[in-house]
Amino acid sequence: MRKCDWKRVGNLAHVAIILNAAVFAYVVVWHNNHIIFDPSWRIDGFCITNKEVPYWSSHDLCLYVDTAASIIVAILFFSLKKSPCMEPANEFMGPSILGIFAHGIGHGMLANDFREQGKISEDGAASSSDEIRTLAGFAGLMFFWVFLLKNTMPNVSKKVLIPFAAACSTGTAYVSPQFAFTFVQTVLLVTFSVNQLLRPLMEKDFAYGIYPVFSGLPLTFIGWLESTSCSRTPICNIGGHLVYDAWIPVSLISFYLTFYWTRVSETKVKSA
Repeated sequence: MRKCDWKRVGNLAHVAIILNAAVFAYVVVWHNNHIIFDPSWRIDGFCITNKEVPYWSSHDLCLYVDTAASIIVAILFFSLKKSPCMEPANEFMGPSILGIFAHGIGHGMLANDFREQGKISEDGAASSSDEIRTLAGFAGLMFFWVFLLKNTMPNVSKKVLIPFAAACSTGTAYVSPQFAFTFVQTVLLVTFSVNQLLRPLMEKDFAYGIYPVFSGLPLTFIGWLESTSCSRTPICNIGGHLVYDAWIPVSLISFYLTFYWTRVSETKVKSA
């Protein structure tokens, strides 16, 4: 395809991502009790399996898989990043390493919250340990948001990124648990696609066209599948929300390898 064709592919994919994320957020927030949503998903805002098994719930599994995936992505990135013409793909791949790890840490925090539910101070009042946990929780949210936003907006400066991450962290702390997934998904998908749509025309190349097709667009559909079919499909038997989380590194690796193999093929054709 010509460069302008990849621009159209990317533009259409990003517009579809924004529209899908907006519709999903609207339906979840204002029609949360609608029959289309799975009853168990409506309660938690996630498809969570093994709730009663310590260190084995969907949130725990996401922590384990995301941590392992960040290592695999890092190995692949540092193995191929210096290959010819990989710069456009490197921009997406590099920040994703800590972004995936931060995503896992966020799920680890949610898993810990599940284990801590019902525990209160003996006198029923806030204690110093409660305050420490609150500060630690906010620090964890900042870590989560800074690196995830850097992943979705790799070309945005820290002067913009950090205040935005602080606002998102504060918002996350006040969002009802059943809306947490929707809040995070909406912010990340919309910022990702808006940031990409605003790129200069000369940067809307092959990587721009295929990345949202591999990553963001499928995630919007997986989000619908998880929220409407949590307990009625095999999704429940393979980790619940883990399916959503696992797709992120899988799609990233698929994108990076596709870009690499395409560049290798092009190089061979030119040298033939």
